[in-house]
Amino acid sequence: MVRLEPKQGVNRGESLLGYEDMDKSGMNKKTFIDMLLYIAKGTQSLKIIR
Repeated sequence: MVRLEPKQGVNRGESLLGYEDMDKSGMNKKTFIDMLLYIAKGTQSLKIIR
């Protein structure tokens, strides 16, 4: 099982998949999309768990 995340920097420990958006009050916010992946035994492709 793997989770893609940066090893260094401000977002260390967060998902690599994310985007910046503006909330209702006009403030910028960063949203991370958490995704766990794994390779099932006998296959060669990644499957998304969540």
